[in-house]
Amino acid sequence: MLIHKRTPNVADYNGLRRLADQAGDNFQTGIIIYTGDSILPSGDKRFLAVPVSKLWEL
Repeated sequence: MLIHKRTPNVADYNGLRRLADQAGDNFQTGIIIYTGDSILPSGDKRFLAVPVSKLWEL
């Protein structure tokens, strides 16, 4: 999911939360790609927000 804003909010993780709940133990990590500058934790160790610019650094 690409978020067009500088900082994701709690609601931006709702889809990942639903997916994680449905997948149970099979769910590993969810990533939101956003237009900010830093990798951000979400408050839930399973989710991260990663800047789109980081995709080219891998």
